[in-house]
Order: sequence, then structure tokens, then C-alpha cells
Amino acid sequence: MVQKGFTHDIDRWHRARVTSKNNRSVAGGLGYLLGMAAGALFRKIVRRPQREAALAASWEAMRVSIRQNPSARLCFVTQVHQRATTGTKAFVRWSGKPGNRHDAWFRGSRLSVGTYALVEGFYRYGPHRHEPQLFDVTRVVRVVPESAYKAWQRRRQHLAEQRLASPGDTRPPTR
Repeated sequence: MVQKGFTHDIDRWHRARVTSKNNRSVAGGLGYLLGMAAGALFRKIVRRPQREAALAASWEAMRVSIRQNPSARLCFVTQVHQRATTGTKAFVRWSGKPGNRHDAWFRGSRLSVGTYALVEGFYRYGPHRHEPQLFDVTRVVRVVPESAYKAWQRRRQHLAEQRLASPGDTRPPTR
């Protein structure tokens, strides 16, 4: 009879332990989710404007580089089709010239898809793909991500909206 009561006490202790463990995991999970939400909100409210300002500034620096290097050309990398130890072979679109993509060889550089690059170079025959118009990049002046251009456009739009708002306007300025 003593044995039966002892087993009963162990079962009751085990059930209580499992229940309290489950409660802790639910509370821990809820705390984790609240922490994640607070972190996302912090990034959106505090860090995004800082990141946007830095990206817009990098595009403004690209514009300065374009003015300082008249022989350089601005291109957008649409597809990377080879990464070698000596460089990157990619398809690019030239700024101001819509249409077909062009083959380019970025000697000594590793670029990614979706980046703008200010480059200097020359056209030559591409022997591997029998490409008569391969642009051989001899110097990469500056590289910025596509998001920098978009951030610069948003910032420019925001500044234009602020200038249009007159002092007698009762509407708050838009963000």
C-alpha cells in the first residue's frame, strides 16, 4: 500500500513538472515574439532613416564621380554569368541607352546583380563567346547598390514636397 501512494505522488509531481515546463515555454515563446516585434519596430523607426540617408548620400557621391570623370560610363549590372579569380563577366545596361544588354568584363572586380557601376574601358572582341562588342572594363571608379538610387529618388521627392508646402499651409509635411 505504501508503494501505491509513493507512485501516485511521483505521477502527480511529474504532471506538475510537465505543466510548469509547458507554461514556461509558452511564456518564453511569447517573450521571444514580443522581442522580435520590438526589434523590427526599432529598425523601421530608428535605423531605416539612417540607412536611407546613407544610401542617398552614396548615390550623391556617384553623381559627383560622374561629373569628375567625364570619360567614365555608368552601367547597371543585370546578370552575372561568370565569377573568376581575375574578374567578373556580366551583362550590363548602359545609362541613357535603353535596350539590349551588353557583355562586359570587369577585370579584377567582383560585382553583384543589381549594382550601378561607374567604369572606364574599351570595346574589344570577346573570344570565348565570339562577342564582337565585349566591353573590357579597365577601371571601376565607383559601385553603389540599386537601393541607393531609389533612396536618393525618395529623398529628392521628400525635399520637393517640403519646398512646395507654403508657410500658410495647415497640412503637416509628409514623411
